[in-house]
Amino acid sequence: MHRRGHGDGEAKRQLGADVPDVVHRPAGHPHDVVLPGLQHDASGQLPLEPAAEHHPPLVEVAMPVRTVAAAGRARDQRHELPLVGDDPPRPRRLAHLRHDVGDGRVEHVRPRGVRGVRRRGALGETLDHDGHSTSFRPGFSGLVDVVCPTAPLVESIACGVGWRTRARHAGPGTDREYHRRQVTHVVPVEEHTMAYLKHSKSAAVRARLDHPVVDGDGHWLEPMPIFLDYLRDVAGPAVVETFIKKATDTTWYDITPEERLRRRIHRPTWWGEPAGTLDRATAMVPRLFYERLDDFGIDFCVLYTSLGLFWVSNPDEEIRRAVSRAVNRMNAEMFKPYAHRITPAAVVPMHTPDEAIEEATYAVRELGLKVLMIANHVRRPVPAFMREGAEPNQVRLYMDSLGLESPYDYDPFWQRCIDLKVAVTAHSGSMGTQWRESVWSFTYNHIGHFANASHAFARALILGGVTHRFPQLRFAMLEGGVGWACNLVTDLVGHWERRHREAMESQTRPTNLDLQQLKELFREYGGRVYEEKTDEIFRSINLAEAFKTPEELTERAYRQPFDDFGAVPVRSGEELRQHFAERFFFGCEADDPITAWAFDRHGNHRLRPIFSSDVGHFDVPDMSEVLEEAWEMVEHGLITEDNFREFVCENPARLHTTLNPDFFKGTVVESAVAKLLK
Repeated sequence: MHRRGHGDGEAKRQLGADVPDVVHRPAGHPHDVVLPGLQHDASGQLPLEPAAEHHPPLVEVAMPVRTVAAAGRARDQRHELPLVGDDPPRPRRLAHLRHDVGDGRVEHVRPRGVRGVRRRGALGETLDHDGHSTSFRPGFSGLVDVVCPTAPLVESIACGVGWRTRARHAGPGTDREYHRRQVTHVVPVEEHTMAYLKHSKSAAVRARLDHPVVDGDGHWLEPMPIFLDYLRDVAGPAVVETFIKKATDTTWYDITPEERLRRRIHRPTWWGEPAGTLDRATAMVPRLFYERLDDFGIDFCVLYTSLGLFWVSNPDEEIRRAVSRAVNRMNAEMFKPYAHRITPAAVVPMHTPDEAIEEATYAVRELGLKVLMIANHVRRPVPAFMREGAEPNQVRLYMDSLGLESPYDYDPFWQRCIDLKVAVTAHSGSMGTQWRESVWSFTYNHIGHFANASHAFARALILGGVTHRFPQLRFAMLEGGVGWACNLVTDLVGHWERRHREAMESQTRPTNLDLQQLKELFREYGGRVYEEKTDEIFRSINLAEAFKTPEELTERAYRQPFDDFGAVPVRSGEELRQHFAERFFFGCEADDPITAWAFDRHGNHRLRPIFSSDVGHFDVPDMSEVLEEAWEMVEHGLITEDNFREFVCENPARLHTTLNPDFFKGTVVESAVAKLLK
């Protein structure tokens, strides 16, 4: 399963709502659109009919209606709040229609001078008191009457959806057949709900499901100038200047290739965001992201920062904390109008428990956020190698995975998460750390880096006893897939079977050796060379701990921490597996077939993967194909439809409702999730 690009040549028909009047050329001009089912010439243009150029301009009209995007989905809510991008809040009006005409140009059309709208409902359709549909679903065929004094009105069968507009033109000489052929796509929308609809493969997958789709890890790209306004409000202009200076550091590019190798400076991320124009805009504009959710086949999205990923672990405390606070304010405010379908995750820096507690508490109690994204490790200087005035990159660093042997006690933070009723979602990578420091190759550094950081974090939480002390807390390891977790849980079970205290004392304690029997075996099978050196061998009986007798080795070990599994007092390997599986969830991208391993009932790895679209980043060239790619696991027989339901709905829902049963209250998936999790 490979991600596919945009080059399919299919015209993208897009609906937006209420932008300034823009008509680049006469709407519906035959040179502007390619219509399905009609013969075009070599240039892709419709042949002109005689005197067609004398026809009056054609304007296409889409009625604003309340919609339900797919069968079984709860109806989108109307909002009193203005949406981000509304300036000022406006009454509902006729939507404009935009056509991608195939060469990067977009035609924007909205009827001018509209004085009235009449609408007839189709058979079986329910209309509200304003004449808006309350029962629309894809495939519904409706009849719309539009009155527009300055534009011809056209009758057409809409592509895919089946909507029709009834058109009348008051001018003489109108060729109804000509006008009928020019209308390409008329889709009912509500100005504040799903103004963009494309009948994608992902939308088709969603339509066949009897459960919602919850995206556990989408991303948006914070527009930098808007973010800087928030940062200035939070921390002042001096911090903004410092941020810009750090963000524009070009050291790697400024030095010679030889100097890069000498200093071992790894290559920074480059070209990390998709270049498809519509998808880039979608990732940057909350309203457009919201309006395209049905295109993605997604009912509800947990949305993560992109900017915060780069700064949540910055060693500069002032910058780290200011950026986190500004990102949280910005995301909370900009996505508030869409809370019934999108919830942004708060950025929580983890350098100390105090700063983590402060930001988490502020994000939940002041901003109303419901998801926390933490850094799952902190790179700290090794105290023995620190020197006064040294820069962080000039001293030896180690990775503090927060749960084991940290210089700080993070238990108060874990408890605060429980008090706030939030799961801990960790979204950190390990690029630039040991084994991921290629000077040239981003790919060498990038492959597996999320999995590597998550592997260390999960090990620390288990062996450090965090998951035992806080059994109700749930953790999500994001964007690293689940293959590493299948390996880890199997390794943990295997190590427990050999390295827990009782196993060690019965199987590997040096004084368990019968030295007399060992001496006889040396003499019988080793010959004179063993017989002559038996006593010397006994004084260095273990190669890993050479030149110590069994008694010395035993006594020394008992003076140190002895049981690696002492903090997680399970009584069997199966209990440890269940302990691991209940507490951890794993973000898996749609094109990762290894996700199927988590549903394999053989062995130890029956785990909980969560569907993670990762839209907004370079590995998703087409946002509308993500769910369809995940569905390919069902089509290829890797997982069942029940497994798919767990993946895209039940697992992400359980992650967030374990501590907060009201997590989905007021959302479009509230009733469906409640029914599934009974």
